[in-house]
Amino acid sequence: MDINEIGSKVFEGKIVRKDLVSKIKGGANVPVYVLEYLLGMYCNQTDEDSIEEGMLKVKKYLQKIMFVLMKQKK
Repeated sequence: MDINEIGSKVFEGKIVRKDLVSKIKGGANVPVYVLEYLLGMYCNQTDEDSIEEGMLKVKKYLQKIMFVLMKQKK
């Protein structure tokens, strides 16, 4: 077991990969702490497949919220 796996188990749901924040932040007009919270919820695994799946969930969630906000502005 390496240090990343140990840290992930001890601090489950509280570790955020900052590189994922920058990947998603490009198109989203959302505060960074919101992205970090969502990534902590959905991308807290160590394997890449789970991380990709979590990133898709975060992107879909952000799209849904942006759609609702745009609808409210009209």
